[in-house]
This record gives sequence, C-alpha cells and structure tokens, in this order.
Amino acid sequence: MPNTLSKPNGTTSAALSNGDDKGKKQVELQPSFTPTLLERLGITSFYLLNKLIPWYKLPGFIGAFNLAFLRIELRQYNLHDAYATSQAQGS
Repeated sequence: MPNTLSKPNGTTSAALSNGDDKGKKQVELQPSFTPTLLERLGITSFYLLNKLIPWYKLPGFIGAFNLAFLRIELRQYNLHDAYATSQAQGS
C-alpha cells in the first residue's frame, strides 16, 4: 500500500512503500514565510484572474505584478529560511 505525501497546494501523491505502513506519519510541508495581508490579497486576486486569463496573455505591467505575487506565494515553501536563526547559520 502506498504512503500519501502532502504537497503545498493541498493535493496528495503516492509514494512507493514496502507495505509496512504502521506507525508512519504523513509528511506535511510547513511554510516558513507568512505573507502580509496586502500580499495575500494580491495572491488571491491573481489566482482568481489566472483561472480566466493565463499570466503570459496579460498586459506586460499586470503580468509582471502577477509573477511577483506568484513568487511571494511560492516563497512560502522555498528554502529561503534554511536555518532557524542566524546563530545556527554561523553569521
């Protein structure tokens, strides 16, 4: 029976297993970055807009804002904050 892994967008994927699933926990990604209220509004508005019009068909200036908000959304699950503190990093 396959293990289920959570992805950032809420979907799941199956991983191969040797059938020994007892006691295993589901792997879940936790964001290390929280966008501000303005950023969340921009992310949501462009998410809804992109359901109708893809970003590359938008006018240049609006498409650039769309990519900027997409970058902020993806930053939540990126490796920007690899160390918990600057002391752990050594700087």
